[in-house]
Amino acid sequence: MRGKTTKLIKAVSDLKAEDYSKEPELNNIYERLVKARQEFAGVFEKNIKAVMEISSLDLTMQHQTEK
Repeated sequence: MRGKTTKLIKAVSDLKAEDYSKEPELNNIYERLVKARQEFAGVFEKNIKAVMEISSLDLTMQHQTEK
């Protein structure tokens, strides 16, 4: 049993989907980490879009100023 728990802990640290049914605490940790990773990816994507829009606005402003 100890080896299986160690394997599951390693799987959680690697964010690998496993059968965590016998270790509900590890299952909760895994699910929270996966959800947080998805939320982080969403925030990162929004951040990239904002940076691109600001860059585009800056280029437009420079072009209009030169006119």
